[in-house]
Amino acid sequence: MLRYTRTFTLAGKPSAAYIQPTFGQIEGAGILASQPDSSGIGDTAFAWAYWLNANHEQGNYLGLVGYLVAPTGDYDSNQVLNLGQNRYSTALQLVYQTSLNKQFDAMLSVDSHWFTDNDSFNTGSPMGIVNMEQDPVYSTQVSLMYKPAKQYLLGASYFIHKGGETSWNGLARDDEIDKDRYQLTARGTFPFGHLILQYSRDLNTENGFIEKHRVFLRYQLMWK
Repeated sequence: MLRYTRTFTLAGKPSAAYIQPTFGQIEGAGILASQPDSSGIGDTAFAWAYWLNANHEQGNYLGLVGYLVAPTGDYDSNQVLNLGQNRYSTALQLVYQTSLNKQFDAMLSVDSHWFTDNDSFNTGSPMGIVNMEQDPVYSTQVSLMYKPAKQYLLGASYFIHKGGETSWNGLARDDEIDKDRYQLTARGTFPFGHLILQYSRDLNTENGFIEKHRVFLRYQLMWK
């Protein structure tokens, strides 16, 4: 993923916007081993954040974030595995962060995620290609952040995701998401920029794929 972020002031409040194109490769395994791989360009994400309150002295922040994911990714309806999703999605998130003391911060966020239809979704079943609809997904995140030194941060987050039942050609599939997971974060600030390492895994998944491990390594460079 590549992300370009621009920060600015709007109506006297801090604000930020970013664009994030993605690139990757998906390889099938297990029951999907016979499916063709998918590689190339993925979908592109856009976001805009606006801080309704930003009190640096007290360490209290309240922000509103809007997201849009555009279907720019490679998509072939004849394939089950695709980098692109062939649909738009949007999300709205409300985030509150507060300083507990000089070393600890806490954060709470809630969000809703909406989807347009994928009118050429390959089910990988005898139904073939269908129109796939999905209900909104609702999520909650609680985080605790520890700053052992000014240039370092350690964080632990707990996520709950619910909703998102899909329908194929109008037939509900009774596959509503009911999932919780955790994420660990380590961030360091160095003369060459920021390094962020994140690890997460699912704790409980009622429907869909179970994510055993997810690892992100991010490099962030800031300039004026």
